[in-house]
Amino acid sequence: MKSRYRVSGVEMRLGAFDGAKAVNIGIGGVAVETQKYLEVGKTYPLRFRRPAGSLRLTGTVIWSQLTRTVTVKEREVLPVYRAGLEFARMSVAQKRELEEFIAEALDRAEQVHSVAGAAIA
Repeated sequence: MKSRYRVSGVEMRLGAFDGAKAVNIGIGGVAVETQKYLEVGKTYPLRFRRPAGSLRLTGTVIWSQLTRTVTVKEREVLPVYRAGLEFARMSVAQKRELEEFIAEALDRAEQVHSVAGAAIA
């Protein structure tokens, strides 16, 4: 069984669409939130932002669903979709880079949690 890790603040690009956010990630794939519906079965080039450059992979949409809507500017309602993408075959170097990326994302989340916890104490 492959582990999945909840992440926050991980911005990414799906093909030509900028503005998706990873909500959980593992070696096998990623779940994202986006305002764009992602077609099941479609493959997208993925680019994750990193402090030292970016991580580029390819993923195929396994599932996609409308999860909620958000209201902006008083009357404009925007959809929020969640989708699961399975990563395409990766080279050894890409897999290692993905493992480093996941560790960095978890470390950042832990640091934010620690700072927030310290502020409450």
